[in-house]
Amino acid sequence: MIFRRKRPEEEDEGEEGPKLKLSVGGGGDEEEGGGDEGPPKLKLPKPEKAREEREEGEGEEEEESGGAIKLKLKPPKPEAAEEAEEEEEAKPAPAPAPAREEEEEEEEPEAAPGSEDLERLKRENERLRRELEEWKDKAESAIGERDRLREEVKRLKEELKEREEELDRYVKATKRLKEKIEELKSKYEELKSKAEEYREKYEEATQKQQELKDKLEDLSEQNKKLVKSVKKLKSKYEKIKEEKEKLERKLEELSEAEERIEELKSKIEELKRERDELRKQLEQLSSENERLQSKLKEAEKRIKELSSKLKDRERKLRKSRKQVKKLRRELKRKDEEIERLKKKVSQLTAQIKRYEEGEQLLIPAGTEMAVARVNGSLVVGKDSSIQSMHDEEPILIKESVSIRDNSRVHGTIVAKEVEIGKGVKVLGDVISKDGVRIREGAEITGNVVSQDAVELGSGVRIDGSVVVGSDASLASNVSVSGIIVAPGKVKASDRLSASAVICKELETTGSVECEYILSDERVKLGDGSTVKTVIVKEGPVEQGASSCIYNGSLSVRDADGLTLYVDGDAFDTPEANDVLKKILSRTEFLGPLKLVDDRNSARFVLESLTDIGVSELVREIREELGV
Repeated sequence: MIFRRKRPEEEDEGEEGPKLKLSVGGGGDEEEGGGDEGPPKLKLPKPEKAREEREEGEGEEEEESGGAIKLKLKPPKPEAAEEAEEEEEAKPAPAPAPAREEEEEEEEPEAAPGSEDLERLKRENERLRRELEEWKDKAESAIGERDRLREEVKRLKEELKEREEELDRYVKATKRLKEKIEELKSKYEELKSKAEEYREKYEEATQKQQELKDKLEDLSEQNKKLVKSVKKLKSKYEKIKEEKEKLERKLEELSEAEERIEELKSKIEELKRERDELRKQLEQLSSENERLQSKLKEAEKRIKELSSKLKDRERKLRKSRKQVKKLRRELKRKDEEIERLKKKVSQLTAQIKRYEEGEQLLIPAGTEMAVARVNGSLVVGKDSSIQSMHDEEPILIKESVSIRDNSRVHGTIVAKEVEIGKGVKVLGDVISKDGVRIREGAEITGNVVSQDAVELGSGVRIDGSVVVGSDASLASNVSVSGIIVAPGKVKASDRLSASAVICKELETTGSVECEYILSDERVKLGDGSTVKTVIVKEGPVEQGASSCIYNGSLSVRDADGLTLYVDGDAFDTPEANDVLKKILSRTEFLGPLKLVDDRNSARFVLESLTDIGVSELVREIREELGV
């Protein structure tokens, strides 16, 4: 590339000055242009000789008469070179030279001038004086312009020096880029062929430098494209390097996988043996399937019979509509009876207040009553219905409570000891300080929380969770929608159904259907049990015939620091949370995990005593064990 900048003197005077030239080539002269590839160099012209002084036209003014005096004025001469300017810097601008005496003498008239000539000469002299003052002003302005131009020259020299330093950095950067290009040429053949073509073009260009001046801009654009391509190649090289590292990691993984394959081969042999056993079990299941098919056919027959009965019921329904009119008449009679019963309820309420002051409150069979607080014990007769006197508040019994068969309780029961009879339905929680005993066929819509042991009869259904302070005894066909938590032993009969069981030891004589089992010691599953995951500390895990653990069993015996924090406010009722906190305060291990009081120091946290909370806990334990 070639740069040309006019000097300030050239801009004012219009003369051609030195040129600043930047040539691209191998270091030869501009005309020769030979040599190998090389970085672009900045070429400075040789200092010019002092320019010759230019003369401006002499101003002449002819006089009207033949004997007029002629005066010649010359402007100040421009400096020849910078050296002359520095020497004459302090000198003032020369004044215009007066007319030579010789010329005056030659042109003096023979006769003395007249008065008109003197006046004319005075006017001419005045005019010349004014011109002299003008020339002095011009000389001063020229000196100021000269000083400004000198400062500009110094600034340009400094700028030129900076440009040279920048050019040196550019040369060094260009050399580094060329070294990188040479390294990449061996890896990319296509780039090498293009580089050879560019080199040939470059050698031809150095020989025809004059022609290349017109095409210099095109070559600079090509150079930019080449730099961009080098950057792209560098990025591709980095990507290839990353791919190489990934391949090395994959090779390591393959070696580990080969070792794993050998282990799997041994496991395959074991699985084959298990397969043979499963085939035998499959044969047994086939016979069981045939038996179920026969039951299915019987059920279809039963459905047909029920459909016919349904039609009979519809006919009866039409008949019953006729009896509606009769029932309306009876309704009035019932309203009168309700009024009578309201009076009786008010009498019973007054009687309850009197019983609250005593040791025991006895509610007769078939009675409907509202109860708030009993200072002693409470006995509810058969087929009775009790409810809390205040909505959303529990029924508080200071001592024990016994609810006889087929009764109904609307609300939560809080007592020292609870006994619930057959077929009783409690629409709330059951909370006890000593123990809970629930007989056959009872139904609890909330949670069962006991500070002591819990005994559940056959066919008992609990829609919430069961939290026990010691041991739990479960009869056959017990269903728990939530989880079972017991620091002691859980012993169950056949067909136990629960979301999860957390205990010290679990023993079942029949089938168990459960998502998760977390135990500190032994787990014994009866025949036909299906469990998703079993986690134990000591073990062992014993499986009955046709039982299955989908995700297998895990042992945390060798895992250190597996601590658990249980939220003491896991329930909605404060009474249940109080009993839970007392249970946790005297419990060291909950399942295979050690309980701690500090939430921040615990490895795991059980936020809620629900199936979701236990599922999240099992997932975190599996991640901790790397399973």
